[in-house]
Amino acid sequence: MAKSKSAPTCCGPSSADSRKYEIEDALRTLTRAEEVKADKTLMAGVEKLAKEKAREMNTIAGSLAKKGLISDKQEAKLKGKKAA
Repeated sequence: MAKSKSAPTCCGPSSADSRKYEIEDALRTLTRAEEVKADKTLMAGVEKLAKEKAREMNTIAGSLAKKGLISDKQEAKLKGKKAA
């Protein structure tokens, strides 16, 4: 029996299939983002949570800087400010 000269197929999708899925997923993500932005009640909750997370980051950055684990420049970056 003659051996096949074509390479055996490996597990998983082809790179073209992967790229197509990635593009479709990005479209779903953008569509969902527009739905979220249109929902004023949901966006109010998102804004509130984002502020809480920013406060947490500021607290953590301040604590790390106080312990000397990060520089002033790194602290300012984490806090979203320009370094002095």
